[in-house]
Amino acid sequence: RVLTPRGFEQSQFDPALELRNTGQLAEGHSGSQAASARPTYQSLAGTFGLQTSHKRDGMSLTSDTHLLGANERANALRFGEQGDQASPIDLADYVLRLEGRNTVLSVGQVSTGMNRHLINGFASRGVTAVVAGSRAQWSVGVENGTSIVGTDNITGLAHGDHRIVSSGLAWEVLPSRAGALHVDATLLHGSLSSTPGFTSGGIISADQSDGLGVQVAASTPSQRVRLAAGLSSSSSRYAADPPLLSGGSIIRSPAHRKAARYAEVNVGVLQDRKVFRTVPVTLNLSLNHERVDPLYRSVGIHTQSDMARNGLGVSGNIDVVSVQVAHGRTTDNLDDVASLLTSRTRSSSAMLGTPLAALLRITHRAELLPTLSYGVQRMHQFGAGIPTGGLFTASDIPDQLSLVHDASLQWQVKQWQVAYRVNVSDQDNRQPGRTLADFATQTQGVTIGVTASSTLTLGLDLGLERQENKELSQVNHVRRAGLTGNWRPTPLTTLDGSVTVSSTRDPGAGTDAHVSSMQAGISRGIKLWRSADGAPRGQAFLRFSRQSNELINLGRFFAPPSQQGSLWNVASGLSLRLF
Repeated sequence: RVLTPRGFEQSQFDPALELRNTGQLAEGHSGSQAASARPTYQSLAGTFGLQTSHKRDGMSLTSDTHLLGANERANALRFGEQGDQASPIDLADYVLRLEGRNTVLSVGQVSTGMNRHLINGFASRGVTAVVAGSRAQWSVGVENGTSIVGTDNITGLAHGDHRIVSSGLAWEVLPSRAGALHVDATLLHGSLSSTPGFTSGGIISADQSDGLGVQVAASTPSQRVRLAAGLSSSSSRYAADPPLLSGGSIIRSPAHRKAARYAEVNVGVLQDRKVFRTVPVTLNLSLNHERVDPLYRSVGIHTQSDMARNGLGVSGNIDVVSVQVAHGRTTDNLDDVASLLTSRTRSSSAMLGTPLAALLRITHRAELLPTLSYGVQRMHQFGAGIPTGGLFTASDIPDQLSLVHDASLQWQVKQWQVAYRVNVSDQDNRQPGRTLADFATQTQGVTIGVTASSTLTLGLDLGLERQENKELSQVNHVRRAGLTGNWRPTPLTTLDGSVTVSSTRDPGAGTDAHVSSMQAGISRGIKLWRSADGAPRGQAFLRFSRQSNELINLGRFFAPPSQQGSLWNVASGLSLRLF
């Protein structure tokens, strides 16, 4: 046996350093368009990464660490959290992983949970352990209550009032056939302080919850019938929060235990069965149910409470025609509180798609026939009854029916791609007192693309849109056109550009609007020295962009005055992977 100098069977040490520069070299403006706060600037940033791996006697220790740096304080990793006190170089993430024959221990950025209504893939900084056997797997995780970065709380376990502890047990009842009958159970205990996470802000109240849940998944040997179901229970209460309680006018809610459940069934009704002796048919049926009690809450996941949802779907193929049909019903106010508005949603949809040449059994010049797709969706959202208490009247109860039709034709003829699409939508407001507040929209578009060569592609997009406000008897029209191109004269050089123009005519508002934009850029890969994977070590780019707009008064005294303006800039960037 050959070992490394330190006695490892395998040892790997892979550092990585990438430097980035983005900036704006010039800017100009005219008319009503104001200049930006920083007409010219240059920003520097960098990422340092380190991956290590060591193996010996069936054990392995791996690590993955990333540091982020910026030359401007406003671009520092934790500027939004610490302001001017944020460090210009900070720890973005890290993970240490110790793996044995049946055990895995992880420290750093980890994720835990596999329960839909308790904790599911919760990612933060903490510690997890997994012990796996031939039939069962046990896992436990202790994590910070929200995502964090930096070195202040290196393990993620520094604050006991801002921590989530979870444990899960997964069991294959029939190990000889994985997936035949799978059961998992989850326990959760967690508390959150009023500190927002690294990626979120706002006023957040302290929260606590304890929960348990069980999920079952089963399938037949052929996977023709599949079942998944789960039941969760969570006891939650808002914890003591001195900033919120200091006024003395807020009453803390008592702890309450609520439940959530779901069930999904998928059945292969027909599997390539011949109908009328010649037409192959494959149909799958799906049923789903979900109910989350009012006031149900878990600190491990965000779940919409006070909701019940049921659905039915059929999908499959009839010959070469793909079919999808679905219907769903959703309702809230499950406790039938008389003073609360009960909202209900009924949605139905159907989609068809087929290549016409295959459907019509045409083989000669089949590429001239398009692929056809069509879909229709109907959604009715309404309030059930008028709540008591005098806060609602009949005119306050929503009642809206939406109907959307969508169709498209697509051709692929050698290097040409052509598509035509049309969308028609209608919004019918049936709310008492607002029955005329209806909207109708019609959109048509044509897209043409061509691969002129292995290095040159061009695209053209045209669109027409008609929007009607039936309540105000106003109709406006929007016309759009766009041209794009991409050319690679050398393997490391790319030139790209686009031009877009749009025109909006709105007689009701008394204005016409014209907007145009243009972009052109060049990028070049950089190979300072040969890399192991053969990829460029960096990339430099230079980009020009210009936007202009014009608003024209059609002579209405109440319309805004005519105005026009434009803004252009030249941006640059450089990224370099040193190692």
